[in-house]
Amino acid sequence: MSLTIINFSAQITPVPFMRAIPAKHVVNPKCYRHFKDVLGWHAKQAMHGQEPFDGLLRLSCHFFKNYQNIGSQGYGDVDNFCKAVMDALQDICYLNDAQIAEIHAFKHYDRKPHIEIVLEVLSCTDNP
Repeated sequence: MSLTIINFSAQITPVPFMRAIPAKHVVNPKCYRHFKDVLGWHAKQAMHGQEPFDGLLRLSCHFFKNYQNIGSQGYGDVDNFCKAVMDALQDICYLNDAQIAEIHAFKHYDRKPHIEIVLEVLSCTDNP
């Protein structure tokens, strides 16, 4: 059995994780920093002043991208969207993204880009 610790939605276009800033990269580094800042702000609001959690966690993400981007190279892979979310939530919702033991990720198309996030604490019996 798990306990939902945060559940929130952010009206922001999903952005894939960026490891470095190569000249050929599709995503603008400023865009990535903005994404992390906005998502981090939403996460802080959802945490209501709680300290970051230190146990094993389950992360569920629904990524809603604009219809116009279907099939475009700049769209991004769902795993890279998850990495960007985990990067943005680190030190706010949890101490280290290594605490994420289970991930559920879904990519959708919608007129209004946004992200829905649910973070749950895993009990010992939930551990994969």
